[in-house]
Amino acid sequence: MRKRGYKSAAILFVVALALWFGSPSIAERFTTPLRRSFPVVTGQHASFSFTPILSERHYIEVQFERNLPFERLKEIVGPFGEPTSRPQIEFSVDSRAQRIEIQPERGQNWSELVGFALGSFDAKRGAHYTLTAHVRSADPDLRTLNGQLFVRVHPMTGKEFYMLVLYAKALAIILAVSAAIVFLVRVARSPVADTVAAPSRSSAAKTQ
Repeated sequence: MRKRGYKSAAILFVVALALWFGSPSIAERFTTPLRRSFPVVTGQHASFSFTPILSERHYIEVQFERNLPFERLKEIVGPFGEPTSRPQIEFSVDSRAQRIEIQPERGQNWSELVGFALGSFDAKRGAHYTLTAHVRSADPDLRTLNGQLFVRVHPMTGKEFYMLVLYAKALAIILAVSAAIVFLVRVARSPVADTVAAPSRSSAAKTQ
């Protein structure tokens, strides 16, 4: 019975770890089928394949690290008025040798990374796509921003997955606490604890 208790505690703890570390990765797989390094320098050319898991409108974005002053980032990304130093990037999406219709987008992102949307398209679950991008012109200091290309679902859909990740992590905490309680209870009832308690009872009997 005691061994079964330890085993139950171990299983609970393993499940808690899986939920804590696995849920963000699973959510990103659903919401972001493509995230690749893409240095934004003049002449840079790249082609990436991806397969969406969701039949949703997906957005093509360029994101940067915050390695330049805020005023300079505003010139590149926005957010107020038309940016004056935005790089010129040509791109296309193909599936089975067919060009996919792209809707232009003007969205901007200011969070851990900063960047802007290039366009969006209606993706089909399980279909294979190829994104081709070419930087026609870019200021030299954009090299320091370690640019990345993203293909991901609308932020509202991503928010739903984010909430699921929070619920999964909350459940992970509950399971971890439960595992600790089960473990401590079994330790308290172990033969070692009984052995320690036995001399105390014997001493008490002799005193009487």
